[in-house]
Amino acid sequence: MGRSSVRRRRSLADLPEATPFAQKRAKELLEGLVGPIDVAIAEYVEARQARGAIPLSVTAREYALLRPSAVSSPPVSQVIDEFLVAERSAGRSDRHPEDPASRLGRFRDDFKVPMSGIRVSDVEQWIDG
Repeated sequence: MGRSSVRRRRSLADLPEATPFAQKRAKELLEGLVGPIDVAIAEYVEARQARGAIPLSVTAREYALLRPSAVSSPPVSQVIDEFLVAERSAGRSDRHPEDPASRLGRFRDDFKVPMSGIRVSDVEQWIDG
């Protein structure tokens, strides 16, 4: 038989007893997701101020629905590497094989972000130098 779906909360007598328990639990929850706990708290506070009373989980689900590419967007480097492999495989880069790799390599090095993080103005500014 499985575990009961009833959630049990630990009862703590006072703040001095609760504080280390809460800090330990917060570190467990954040492990692998973000850096130091103070950074996570600052992000949480900023997000709560921006959204008011709307729960952050609701906000995150809405964001994922409205901008799915932002949630699972590959990095620029991956897209460029895949493009260059496809170009070589299709034989389209035979005339000037180093030109696309050189130009796109510089772009890849300058844009270390997900593809969804690049805007037209970013590319225009990069082209203009």
